Amino acid sequence: MFKLNRKRSTALHKLEKMRKRAEAAHRAKVSTGINAGEGMHSNGLKYADLMAIHHNGVPSKGIPPRPVLSIVTRLYGKLIAKKAKHEMFKYLDGQQSLDHTLTSIGKVSLSYTHKVFGDPTVLPQNAKTTIRIKGKDAPLVDSGELQSKLSYSYSWKGGEHKGYETM
Repeated sequence: MFKLNRKRSTALHKLEKMRKRAEAAHRAKVSTGINAGEGMHSNGLKYADLMAIHHNGVPSKGIPPRPVLSIVTRLYGKLIAKKAKHEMFKYLDGQQSLDHTLTSIGKVSLSYTHKVFGDPTVLPQNAKTTIRIKGKDAPLVDSGELQSKLSYSYSWKGGEHKGYETM
């Protein structure tokens, strides 16, 4: 009888720990992109503004929309979600911290975002004159300056922690 109660007590204790971890992770958020405070591109624009221009395009100047983050979500969203699920289960089971979990999710999301930059198979191609000037068709990649400012950030309940990292 004691063993049965002991096992039941241990299982309930583990379940309570999982509940507390889930509560701590409630509303956890991982974002990938350009952080508003990243500074200025060498062309004089803020990095966030330059990313917005690329996202929306400038049809009057022949610049097509290149919504990188939307493309990443469409192409790799399921893979990122699968990684997030795997990492969250490890966190809920007590195998890793929430900080580590959100960092892992941020890094995988960031790696897929980097993968889209310069890929003419998923982004509208550069104009022929741009290709001639650059010597290649690598949309959104000229100096690599904007791409180098991509980062992820994360936070969780209460906004107690934020982390940023670029690749």
